[in-house]
Formats: sequence, C-alpha cells, structure tokens
Amino acid sequence: RNDLHHAPAASPETDGDSATTRASRHRKKYEIIPTPLTRLTWWRVVLDEAQEVESSTAAAAAMARLVPGVHRWAVTGTPVSRGLEDLQGLFAFLNAPSHLADAHWWRRVVEAPFERRHAPSAERLFFSVLRRVMWRNARADVADELRLPPQGQTITALRPSGIEAHWYRKQREVCERAAREALRRVLDPARARAEAAAER
Repeated sequence: RNDLHHAPAASPETDGDSATTRASRHRKKYEIIPTPLTRLTWWRVVLDEAQEVESSTAAAAAMARLVPGVHRWAVTGTPVSRGLEDLQGLFAFLNAPSHLADAHWWRRVVEAPFERRHAPSAERLFFSVLRRVMWRNARADVADELRLPPQGQTITALRPSGIEAHWYRKQREVCERAAREALRRVLDPARARAEAAAER
C-alpha cells in the first residue's frame, strides 16, 4: 500500500505519499525514490478489489491509473454499491474512451439519461457497452474449480436477556433506517444529490 501512494515523480521539493505531488513546507533532506510500479510497462495490470478505485478522485485511484499496462483488468465482487458513479472510476482505471473515463461526460451521457427514466435508447447503448467489457462469474460457473462442499443450514434458537434484546432491537431500527435511506437514494438520486449539496 505504501508503494501505491508514492508519487511517480517525487523529488526533495515534493511529498511522495500521494498520487499527486504537492509542495512541502521544508525541503526534504533526501530524495524520495519513486515507486518502480510506474517505471515499467506491464503486459497486464490486474486490480483486485477494484471497488477501492470507484472514487476517481481518491489517491489510490489516481495512483492505480498511473501504472502503465498493455491490458487492464478490474476484479471486484461489488462493482456498484452506491450508484452508476461507481462504474465511472472503474472505466477511468481501464483507460476507457474519454466520454466514459471523464467524470463530467459520464454524468452527462450516462447518469443524466438514467435519472430521466425516459431514455430507453441510452439504456440499451449503455448495457451494450457493459457487455463488451464486463464478465460475470457466478458460483455455479466455477464450482468444478473451487470444489466447495455443499451448503447446509443449522437453526439454533436462542433466548436473549433483556439487555441483549433491547440492544438488538436498537440495532435493527438503525439498520432499517439506513436501508430505507439507501433505497431512497437509489430510487431518487437527483433528490439525494440536491440534499447532499444543501448540507454542504
């Protein structure tokens, strides 16, 4: 992880702990050696847990994009957790065409048509793009390779104490509120963004 956050062009005048260099208050005594990850051209760059770069402005995402590679793969079990904006960071890592890798164009040509909910042609086009760059493996697809034992289910009934029951009820209420809020943001993303902007 330390290698990932080293600047590719670090020098005594710049910090080397982020993807973008910044001026230091005091000149560093020793030159910072940049990470070798950005000095080689890799045949294939495979980014596991790729949801970590979904935010295209994060330091790790910026550093991951700087690693040169002929082919780029992003491996994730959760490609979308918040909304379509999560995919934009993945497309940026994959060096997709500018209208998919650029946040402004992504918002304009992908998110906006989906929010209007009356652009079936835009949806068809977007899904056709996804089919060309995404591959989904279900558990059944790799069952022969993993050789996992069959799943079983055991139900054990427990009777919590009064304090435990009270705590679990409170936790359930918290989870229910969070789930309702998350569902509302998915169903009405424009309103959710407006509320977030108002809070700032």
